[in-house]
Amino acid sequence: METHLWLIRHGETVYNQERRIQGRLDIPLNENGKEQARLLAEWMRTRPVDAVYASDLKRAVETAEAIARVHGLTVNPLQGLRERSFGEWEGISFEELEEQYPDWKKVWAEGGRYGVERFDELSRRIAEQWEWIARRHPGAHVVVVGHGSSMHAGLMAIAHEQRNELNVRLTNTGVTSVTFHPDHGWQLVRINQTDHLQAVKSADR
Repeated sequence: METHLWLIRHGETVYNQERRIQGRLDIPLNENGKEQARLLAEWMRTRPVDAVYASDLKRAVETAEAIARVHGLTVNPLQGLRERSFGEWEGISFEELEEQYPDWKKVWAEGGRYGVERFDELSRRIAEQWEWIARRHPGAHVVVVGHGSSMHAGLMAIAHEQRNELNVRLTNTGVTSVTFHPDHGWQLVRINQTDHLQAVKSADR
């Protein structure tokens, strides 16, 4: 049976607003992020949701809780859905990253230096978590709230022939739809849907 996953990036945080690298730092939603989560939950209210999963970091759990509440569900937090570890980069701004690390683009793409998680390991970790969730809920519609870098890596692992569609920034509370069939694998349906954000500005937009 085909399972539908709503893959959602968490709402905005102060670090998003200040263009700082969060990684594994446990930063909560800011006021704008809470409003984004509320609008997202209202948008999701009329859509089928059978289960809700999230990274166990606050910004993901808080976003997921808004959706879970309108569907009478509870959030299942998973450590395996956490953001990429950015090692010694965590907490610095993107401007500081560019100034202090001349090789940052290569390391961002591949990982393996400065404590940054390897991209291939990140892709595999996230794709395996998504498949575990999908196989646990055959035929269901499941919300999975995660993080921008880790979601992009996971999509690179599962999209295969559709990789050309992934040149899109995953914005705060953007919704990406995928399906999983145990015999036919993954299909990317829609990427970074943001209809619900008409009324609010985001640092990512």
